Amino acid sequence: MGPHIELILAGIGVGILVTAPVGPVNVLCIQRTLERGFWGGLTAGIGALIGDGLITLVATFGLTAISDLIQENKTSLKLVGGLLLVLFGWKLFQTQPRANGAG
Repeated sequence: MGPHIELILAGIGVGILVTAPVGPVNVLCIQRTLERGFWGGLTAGIGALIGDGLITLVATFGLTAISDLIQENKTSLKLVGGLLLVLFGWKLFQTQPRANGAG
């Protein structure tokens, strides 16, 4: 029973590695590892990690700022949005329907 469990665990490990998405950053890390060895690949991976972290940080704070701005101006936004909907509806109401030529 022992060899079967090892085979199953090896299969799970290979399955996880195969299903990992290989994007441009992953290819760069693999390339650096092959060209410069373990430390070159590790450095590229850490650089990608820091870059992703900074993007996440900026997106989080940007989303918070936008959310705060929306909360401060929600009455104005509702009025402008409602007015636009009424104008679009009025324009649609005024437009003559066109006959479909396929019939």
